[in-house]
Amino acid sequence: MYRISPTQRVRKSTTAPIQDVVGLVSQAVKDCASEYSESDVHTVGSIVKSYTLGALLYRRYRSTAIHEWGVQLDELEFFKRKEIYWETAPVHSHRFLKVQFPARVVLNMLKRSIDSYKRELVAIRKLPFGLWVESGLNEDFLDTRSVLGEVPARIVVR
Repeated sequence: MYRISPTQRVRKSTTAPIQDVVGLVSQAVKDCASEYSESDVHTVGSIVKSYTLGALLYRRYRSTAIHEWGVQLDELEFFKRKEIYWETAPVHSHRFLKVQFPARVVLNMLKRSIDSYKRELVAIRKLPFGLWVESGLNEDFLDTRSVLGEVPARIVVR
């Protein structure tokens, strides 16, 4: 149904909506296991969410750049490619497909996120804490989401 190995047909899709993957795994559990519960399905969903393109992008680039020695890149492909692509990655004795995010894709996502956040700030007429604290404006202009740990700016992988 989906391509996860370099030996599978290229025509198979390498991505799917979370609910489709959870549905397939849940159905397999129903077919093969004598008992399951809704909490099992919820657990499958939380595992799948850890492997969405957005979660992988966050871990591979943001977290690795901050918490490790930097991101390992194939520089030629990183700057040459224009779309997300898949590369063969050995894991023990198996080979799987590993998603790659080229510079152009990452830069375009960042630009869209910034533009979207700018439009939102203009529409709500509030500032995130880091800007508000230096502005001298009263609390009516504070976007409390930026203080409460909610993330008003998001990057979406399409």
